[in-house]
Amino acid sequence: MSSEFDTIFNTPLSKEVMKIIQDTCGDEDPNRRDSYAYAGIIPKHLTSIATPAKCIKNCRTCRGQYRSVAAQKSFIPRNCRNHRKPHQRHNGKARRGATAAAGSWRHHQEALRKTLAGEAGDLIRAAMPDMYPTKWLEAYYVFDEFAEQKAGPQYRHLERVSRRKCWLLPYLNIETLINDPIKLLALLHLRANYTLEEFLMYDVERTKMGFEDHKLNIVYNPHAVIMCNEAGTVGALTQWTREAAHRGDIVGFPRAQLAFEAANQLATFLRKFVEVTLATGPSEKQGCLKFIATVEESLDASSKGRSSYNERAFSRPGSRDLKYLKDTMDATIKSNFDELWLLQTDPMYLRDKLATVEASGFHRGLSEDWKAENVLRYIREAIGRVELAMRAESMLNLYFEAFDELGCYVQRGQPLPGDYDDALACLQSVIKGYYRNYNESMLELVAQMPTFEGRFTWREGRHVPKERVAAQDYRKDALYWNFTQIALPLSMESVVLDRSFHLHYIDDILQSPKERGRVDQALYDHYSHMLAINEAEIVVTSHFPRSTGGGGCPEVEDVGMPDAFRNIKYYKSGKLADLLNNFLRAPVPTAKPTAENVLRLKRMHLTAAYFWDGLMSAWVQLTPPEFRPDIEKHIRAYQSVEYVAGCREEIARWQAAVDQKETAARARAAPALRQPPTVDDVQKVWGNETRLPNSSPQRKTKVKTRSEAIEDPTSQLADMQLEDVGEVVAQELIPVCKESKVVFTRMFSPSVETKGLLKWDQITAALIDAGLSMVPNGGSRVTFTHSDPQKGSIVFHRPHPDPSVGVIMLRCMAKRLGKWFGWEAGTFV
Repeated sequence: MSSEFDTIFNTPLSKEVMKIIQDTCGDEDPNRRDSYAYAGIIPKHLTSIATPAKCIKNCRTCRGQYRSVAAQKSFIPRNCRNHRKPHQRHNGKARRGATAAAGSWRHHQEALRKTLAGEAGDLIRAAMPDMYPTKWLEAYYVFDEFAEQKAGPQYRHLERVSRRKCWLLPYLNIETLINDPIKLLALLHLRANYTLEEFLMYDVERTKMGFEDHKLNIVYNPHAVIMCNEAGTVGALTQWTREAAHRGDIVGFPRAQLAFEAANQLATFLRKFVEVTLATGPSEKQGCLKFIATVEESLDASSKGRSSYNERAFSRPGSRDLKYLKDTMDATIKSNFDELWLLQTDPMYLRDKLATVEASGFHRGLSEDWKAENVLRYIREAIGRVELAMRAESMLNLYFEAFDELGCYVQRGQPLPGDYDDALACLQSVIKGYYRNYNESMLELVAQMPTFEGRFTWREGRHVPKERVAAQDYRKDALYWNFTQIALPLSMESVVLDRSFHLHYIDDILQSPKERGRVDQALYDHYSHMLAINEAEIVVTSHFPRSTGGGGCPEVEDVGMPDAFRNIKYYKSGKLADLLNNFLRAPVPTAKPTAENVLRLKRMHLTAAYFWDGLMSAWVQLTPPEFRPDIEKHIRAYQSVEYVAGCREEIARWQAAVDQKETAARARAAPALRQPPTVDDVQKVWGNETRLPNSSPQRKTKVKTRSEAIEDPTSQLADMQLEDVGEVVAQELIPVCKESKVVFTRMFSPSVETKGLLKWDQITAALIDAGLSMVPNGGSRVTFTHSDPQKGSIVFHRPHPDPSVGVIMLRCMAKRLGKWFGWEAGTFV
């Protein structure tokens, strides 16, 4: 057994890497706090014959792998002192304040440790005594850094030393492993059955923050280290070349040393954990097959969901085939298209969304002019995201065309084919722009939350925090701190750790119903889109070999919100506000089919059509000519044949209900106006009744006036368009249970009197019963995938905070299911 563990879990540093460290340190103990080697300064290697990277100053990839020589030298006086001797000068008052603050934090940590007590925790601590007790080490460090700054610089280094393993393995903590024990088994299974190089670049990435923020001392050497067998022997030193570094085939020595050390520490922990478990567990061998099956099942389930920031360590290595990314991005892009489509073709949905905007405390505090601008902003963003989605979709198609043609020739250690390189660079650029667009609107939504009321002020055309968001704000309100760290630009002194870190930390916080109640549906959905787009970006940037930047897509290097969004506020804004107010002031039809409600329904459709026509005309005029043909296809859904036919059908259905009621009323009133029947008048044969001359008329004359009181909102379209709907497709029949059929009947029911709420769990159960597979994507996003790959996936957002769905949202869900999957009321049997 011992030899097997030696083979599986002993993952030593490369011989050449170890030799550099040993030669550097000489006879000194590398753990001594007063050694120059420990501080990361290796004078004898600064004059090595190896060629240092030449693009460190202007290249983000290379700059992240070395600290400059000047930075290394400045690191000496701060960290290369004998810390066992007390510093002669210190501020006693500051030290006492820091001691009190640190004491309160230690009390908090002690409470957390008590909750993590138990046999499993004891086994983990026995294998790694200094493992961090809780999740989100990076955020907790902010507090500790604040306390250390008050205590004086001479004590900071000691804290870094005691947490070196934590920064090498930031995803490993007692809270995570105890709350989900399968993660530890998965980690054991993965690291034992996959090679070192398959996780090596992930280890490089997760030590990035500790390296860049000087939390991990390093060994400096100008060589690079080979990271994949296709480029040579993994761990061997080599000359720096820009192309190989950008592809991810080699990594600068300081970063590589940390990755090898992290892999070694993880292997040591896993081996000790197995040894401790075997020593304290039952003597007989049992459960091996069940263990493997359980882990494989867990890995299969995680592969269908998102590859999140902290979950990648417990998932299979990523594939170079990015086709699985297509479904994720397609579903996100569909949701952008569908949002604008529903806003334009369902006036009640538009009113419901705008009512949410108007209900916020932020909106109520604005002047009348700014209120109109705030409402229009929401609609402009929906249109702008459709234009961005179109660009993203075209770049996705470009990439996958190149992948299908050249993907079989892609391998690490070799340059990417030119078209493939350009397509991958364009794809990454568009996804970043897609994310940036959502991020620009984040702070406005955060400022509207009642829970953050009073923390923001209006400055230079945007909301900003009244006070600088400092490190200690994390202790007061972790949710607010994370939101502002994402949304604030770097120029405003935000201390951004990593946007993926903040996004997933928010996701973890919002698992609590109490915290989730602090945000509304709009912010929750907006954040969920950002989380999904960030996941897509992680997948692309984790692709090896990486794109070297290409240069074939300069037009998308800075993809942001379309120009029409930025300029339309100054273009006919007064006229658009008037058209929107006409729509909002129009009376809303109730569920009761009456003549007045039919008139209201027509007015609602008409005023909505006038508003959209004015807005879209302005948008198209401000759109660059090359984009106009494509954007026209997606932003004029209110003029589509399907909408016109549906609008007329809805009005006709309401009118038929009114006519039926009037006919019934006349039938009830008619006997009172007729003469008493004689014996000869008694009907002998069943059939149509012959009206008497003095009976009431069949139709009142005022009906004609009512029907012509307002023009049909779609009368401007030719009647022949309504006939060009396409061929009738054979109806798909899906057998479902009785409960599911009730749900689908409610969703697809044409009745105007449908009332009541459905629980979210009822809807998801019905969709799964109909053959869709469900995968939660983080935040409020839930993806439902059709069994037919041609039909793809669709994203719905879980209702928040009340998990119930009203009649308007039910109708919109039915419309989207019908649009993408072809479902209707008669589909379910």
